[in-house]
Parts: sequence; C-alpha cells; structure tokens
Amino acid sequence: MKILARLTLSALIVLSLLAATDLTGQWSLELKPDFSGNDDNIGCSFLQKDDKLTINCGAGPNIAGEVHGRAVTFVVKTGRSDEFSVTFSGELDQKETTIDGTWKLTDNVGTRQGKFTATKISGPK
Repeated sequence: MKILARLTLSALIVLSLLAATDLTGQWSLELKPDFSGNDDNIGCSFLQKDDKLTINCGAGPNIAGEVHGRAVTFVVKTGRSDEFSVTFSGELDQKETTIDGTWKLTDNVGTRQGKFTATKISGPK
C-alpha cells in the first residue's frame, strides 16, 4: 500500500511539472535599456500554442518565440530592411507572471545588449 501511495504521489509531481505553461495574455515589456540606449516600456500581447509563442507589441509585426519549460526565447527583427536580429532569452518565474532575461543585438555598429523584464498584466481575453 505504501508503494502504491508513493507511486501515485510521484506521478502527480511529474504531471504537475509537465503541466503546460500558458503565457497567453497582455504583458508589459520593460527594456533596460532599449536598442537606442534608453529605458523603455512597451505593451505587448502574447499568444502561446504548444511551445510556440507569438508576440505583438504595438503596430509592429508579429514576433516569433518559443517556450521550453521555464526558458523563454524570442527574436525581434530590426534595421531598415529587418536585416538584424535581437535575441531575447529569459526565464519565467514560478508564478508564471514575470520573465527576466537579457537581449543581444549585433549590427553594423557592433554588439549591444541589455536586460528586460516582462510582467503579465492579464490573462486571455
């Protein structure tokens, strides 16, 4: 009986760890600094399907990303012809309401980087 209880408890723990994270909702993206060297805050909507993430911030094009466990990555195209990529890499907190991480951009000026925090404002509508 004790073995069955332990197996059941172990199965529940594994299932809770495998439960799908859903980042869908409205988020506030704080850049420290932004690509121009200034701190900025942008409102964004996140839509998650399986491990794929689609982000839209303002009037810009959709941004593609991925979620693997607590690791969140997304790439923003920038430059006159979208010839450069900014890679965002962050980690989702346990409450699934904050992503803290770093961004890195390499362009014809050189390499720039900074930190970001995304905070969930509301869930799916």
